Amino acid sequence: MPEQDTPVIDGKYLLDLTTVYLGGYANAFEPKDLFAFINEGKDAVWAIMKTLRRQYFVRDSQSADSAEDNYFGVLSTTAREYTLPVDCREVLSMEVLTSGYEGVEFRRRPIWHPDFTDARRTQTAQVVPLGGSVYYYDIVGARTLTLAQFPQAAFDVKIRYVRSLPDVVDVESRVPFDEILHPYVKQIAKYAAKLATLVLQDQQMSEAWKDEWRASVRGVEVAASLRQSTDVTFVEDFEGGGGLQSL
Repeated sequence: MPEQDTPVIDGKYLLDLTTVYLGGYANAFEPKDLFAFINEGKDAVWAIMKTLRRQYFVRDSQSADSAEDNYFGVLSTTAREYTLPVDCREVLSMEVLTSGYEGVEFRRRPIWHPDFTDARRTQTAQVVPLGGSVYYYDIVGARTLTLAQFPQAAFDVKIRYVRSLPDVVDVESRVPFDEILHPYVKQIAKYAAKLATLVLQDQQMSEAWKDEWRASVRGVEVAASLRQSTDVTFVEDFEGGGGLQSL
């Protein structure tokens, strides 16, 4: 089978597909309005995929460039609250990269849990041994990581997390993770087109249609094989007989 490139998912690709599904209704909307519907579809697909497999949309933080969305600064020995990366939606793991402290472990506990409250109350009087301690943390609010203890050193920490997807704002907007989202592109466009149609016909979306749409997204997941690190799997055609293609 000849090699086939994974299509680039950009604003034009999504806009054109949504316009096709809208048919005669397409002329009733400006592109900026359709992009708003497309982003709702993108977020809805992201939410479903996030619950299906935790490998989707995983990203590592870095402490070198504060201008990047995945920036997470080095911990301070005098602070217990830190701002998570801009695009972080769920922390999966935390790993200390600082030499000599690789044995440090971070465990999540609610701020009201006895492990957390006891550590926060007593840690200032303790001498923590080098390289093998446990730190308790919780996420407070939208993006604040709160530690029970003060770090014993200036830890460089790598956070592995589930990231959000940026909005599509124009025809040139590139959507990350093309190889993951491609099987679901038609579902994003269908969601956008249905929302747009309901704006013209019915201000309140039918819950029955929402359930049907969610089921169709999960159907794509069932049809796809398990992803391999070296393979890109995508659906060529949802309605036709194109089946699956593995690159």
